[in-house]
Amino acid sequence: MIDKKQHDKTLALAGIFQAANLVDSLSTTGEVPEQSFTESINSIFQTNPQSVSEVFDAECQAELGVCALQIALSNSQDKYAARWLKYSKALIRVEKIISRRHELHSIIKTRIEHHKRHSDLFGSVTSRAVISKLGSLYVDTAGMSKHRIIVRGRPSLLMTPVQKEKLCALLFAGIRSAHLWRELGGSEWELTFRKKRILSTAHSMSHH
Repeated sequence: MIDKKQHDKTLALAGIFQAANLVDSLSTTGEVPEQSFTESINSIFQTNPQSVSEVFDAECQAELGVCALQIALSNSQDKYAARWLKYSKALIRVEKIISRRHELHSIIKTRIEHHKRHSDLFGSVTSRAVISKLGSLYVDTAGMSKHRIIVRGRPSLLMTPVQKEKLCALLFAGIRSAHLWRELGGSEWELTFRKKRILSTAHSMSHH
């Protein structure tokens, strides 16, 4: 039986790795699993959750992220694992910078509430209009940080406006999960020194 706090923390961490996985996928192949993409984007709008579980889809519960987290932390030779870990650490660092700047916090809060109404209007969190707004929000907040996240991939995929907006929206979803994780006491050193504990929790989550 895993304790709830450890479960919630690992789920929030899986949210970061899910965003990292999706960013990597989108920038290298131009495609992402629709369900996980929707789940990550939707997590941005869960601003007052009672628990971390409510932030993610009831069925999926960041399944793709739980899997990516296990691969990335288990020292596997997987060629994608290093990139997922790199993106995840970058998201954690950028969120930490944003957390210290109150003006960015209020911009994010106000605009998320506004975009929430927008997504209700369009009936979908993944409509082009909503993704475009989330992309702009990322550029105006995290994009201002000197620790910008460098996305590597195929130039043709990184240059099209639609793909750019999707990538920025996904990076923002990763920052949302990083915020949750930090609020639950998560910090970057755990990825090195608490690997075993994280892996065993993730392992038990992926069998439910």
